[in-house]
Amino acid sequence: KENIITRNIDLMKMMPINKFNGRDSSTYITAGVLVVKDPTTGKFFTSVRRFQVNNKNQISALIASAKLTNDFLMLEKQNKPLEVAIVLGYDASLLTVSQIPSATYGVDKYMMDSALRGEPLELVQCETVDLLVPAFAEIVLEGRLVPGKREIEGPFGELMGYYGPSNPHPIIEVDCITHRDNPIYQTAFPCREEHITNGIIREMELLYHMNNQLDVVDVHVTKVGGYRFEAVVSIRKTKEGEGKTAILAALGLNKDLKRVVIVDEDVDIYSTEDVEWAVLTRSQASLDYVIVEGALGSTLEPSHGLRGVTDKVGIDATKPLNDPEGNFDRAEIPGYENIDIRKYFPNI
Repeated sequence: KENIITRNIDLMKMMPINKFNGRDSSTYITAGVLVVKDPTTGKFFTSVRRFQVNNKNQISALIASAKLTNDFLMLEKQNKPLEVAIVLGYDASLLTVSQIPSATYGVDKYMMDSALRGEPLELVQCETVDLLVPAFAEIVLEGRLVPGKREIEGPFGELMGYYGPSNPHPIIEVDCITHRDNPIYQTAFPCREEHITNGIIREMELLYHMNNQLDVVDVHVTKVGGYRFEAVVSIRKTKEGEGKTAILAALGLNKDLKRVVIVDEDVDIYSTEDVEWAVLTRSQASLDYVIVEGALGSTLEPSHGLRGVTDKVGIDATKPLNDPEGNFDRAEIPGYENIDIRKYFPNI
């Protein structure tokens, strides 16, 4: 808190806020961690949100979280604002816990952060709102989600490379900015890669959920699927039918998941080539594909918008257990793993 600013706030003059894609509606703060306090329990919740800059000290907030939306609407009915803080310049631990769904687990995010980093997270009191924020933050915006006001937000170039639609969203009036001397402004280009921490949380949830039903080796929520639309799961198959059980378990956990591939533990689930090899040689569409028509999906991929629902597919690319002749075994070169290529090409 080397600097505290409460007057003449002009976000665009004070920070290098970006416009990322040609048809984006405005400049956007994309890496801000939104901090709120549950109006009933007093627990602190954090999440990475995007904020469209509307004018000097007013920004639109995309609050896609059902819990955050309900908390705001509850206060709005009482004509009360929701106090918020936006943190910029933070570490991996704070980012990771911000991706854990608040509504699902209901755990104070600061407590989770402290557990993850192995020591208490140092917090400081905000200047104008009754909130705590990490002491190590580079920049903190303090403000209020204002009742009864909406601004059109979007279009915005989303993570999958398409523009999201324009919709009315609540606004935040920024009343105070605190920052270090020579602060580092943190931003994130909207792309699939910057959602990797969200993918890690989704992998954890899938692994835990599916392990209750069968023996799961590993789970990979893929980058090509924006770390949300596609998963590859390897299992130790002991009974026929477990591949399809795994498909149903995965697709039933999260509405965003659109395709899941189930493979054996000899397949490298982090190799697209290895996974596609298993799909092409160990599955038949009429026998091993499970298609769920007209399910809940995500507006982040445009084919969902055609009907407002999404068809999902699961592929069982596991080997049959009854394979006495070893038709599905990989061909192997005996002793291959012991070959030292440097003996033959010493100069490489």
